[in-house]
This record gives sequence, structure tokens and C-alpha cells, in this order.
Amino acid sequence: MPITLLNESGSARQRGTAGPLVDLAVSRKTEAGMGIAAEPMRQGRAGHHLRAARALTAVGGLVGRPPPGGVERLRRSAEPA
Repeated sequence: MPITLLNESGSARQRGTAGPLVDLAVSRKTEAGMGIAAEPMRQGRAGHHLRAARALTAVGGLVGRPPPGGVERLRRSAEPA
């Protein structure tokens, strides 16, 4: 998405932000519903990998988000004068 034309990427950028947020929320809910069976996922090497994956998912959601002022502001600034 970072190299996509601004006038063609507005809705994709918005969904690119919502996707990771939904993924993180569903992941937490699923893990909470597993109860004691989720314990191995929280400890040791698996826990380390899970925490890293969550952090990278959150960062990916922030990188792909629309800029302050929205994509429309970027479109106007990218147009030739």
C-alpha cells in the first residue's frame, strides 16, 4: 500500500487498519475462551513468538493507516499546481 497511487488506495488503507485491529481482538477472545488449554501459548518460546506476532500486527496496522486529515488531503497535495 505505501507505493499505491493515493487516488486508488483510500478504502484499502482504511481496511488495512481495521484488519489488524479485528485480528488482535478475535485472537484475544479466542485465547480467553480456551482457558487452561491456552496456557502453553503464554509461556516460553511460544509465548515469546505470540507476543512478537501481536506487536508486529499492531505496528503493521499503524503503518497502513490513513494519514491525519485523511487520504483526500494527500490527494490534493499530490496534484500538480
